[in-house]
Amino acid sequence: MTTNVLLCRIDGNFGGVERNLLSLATGLDTSRFRPIVVTIANDGELARMAKAKGIASEFIPMKNRFSVMPASRALIDIARRWNAGIIHTFGLRSNLLAALARKHLDGKWIVRLPNINRRDYKNPIQGQIFHWLNNSLIRRADALQVISPQLEEYIKNRPHPPQRVFLIPNGVDLSIYKKQGTGERFRQSYGIAPDAPIIGGVGRLDHVKGYDILLEAFRRVAQIRPDARLVIVGDGPLRLPLQKQAESSGFPLPVVFCGYVTDIASCLEAFTLFICSSRSEGVPNAMLEALAMGIPVVSTRVGGIESILNAGVNGILIPCNDREALASAIMELITDEEKALRYGAAAQKRIASNFSLETMLERVQTMYEEVLA
Repeated sequence: MTTNVLLCRIDGNFGGVERNLLSLATGLDTSRFRPIVVTIANDGELARMAKAKGIASEFIPMKNRFSVMPASRALIDIARRWNAGIIHTFGLRSNLLAALARKHLDGKWIVRLPNINRRDYKNPIQGQIFHWLNNSLIRRADALQVISPQLEEYIKNRPHPPQRVFLIPNGVDLSIYKKQGTGERFRQSYGIAPDAPIIGGVGRLDHVKGYDILLEAFRRVAQIRPDARLVIVGDGPLRLPLQKQAESSGFPLPVVFCGYVTDIASCLEAFTLFICSSRSEGVPNAMLEALAMGIPVVSTRVGGIESILNAGVNGILIPCNDREALASAIMELITDEEKALRYGAAAQKRIASNFSLETMLERVQTMYEEVLA
């Protein structure tokens, strides 16, 4: 018998969480589990892409972030209409709606938790409040999915942890994320020379991603290697401030802001290095995709990064908010080509053996079956 699964997420910026949800929706064995994507608050890119792939979808409107009661009733109606056996939530807003609807839901509720969310907010008080709220909500769930050993340890050491915690890392579609060329088309479209080092980052443009630190680090790199280019793929509320930062101090930086891009692989193919300058992370999909393509990575030592990146083996780890260390690591890898190639090859091997999309899908479906049993 097929079980209907509601995959619930606020539809805002389309980033790593949304890509993960969509990969799950398109990859589930439909003889076992039928996915229904439930978008909340905005009928946006996630909903559009789900419909384009022929995945059933539902929309829960919200006039504002406080109109949670009508939204939770809408979730109850959708769950009943689809006779949902599983409600799988991705993020604080969907967790809140499921918690409010919990006693009216016949299906099992599973929360996917990517990181310790108090570090996602610039305002530490706001971050602590939302962190406390999320921890209170997820105690009511039937199971918790975490994506890194570091997060699993944190959750299990909390007072009153959920009874069932499943460690399921993100997975990469290795048929898509494989290097097939030099990224010549990408370089040509942005006027970047064929031999210019491209230092690249992918993610939404907000405080948590640390792009302000990356720009300052790159300023130091560009003074030594004026041929280098910084490419930032993604969009968000800080795009204009970051562009102004890149143009300030009388020394405009050679930075390309690509905006939102659907074909991430075509961008990654051109990268010499992938940079994660985040102040908080789980296990970022974009980093996994870069590693799968054999691109060496420099990352801050945050969240679950160390579960995929081994310092001195397949990349370089640096302290958070350290622009000098970031600049030094970038220079090290664009100067030592042999080391960069060695790191990239080791990364590719690690992703293929531990972080494939097929492995993630099978682990999620096993989790569903165990929770239902």
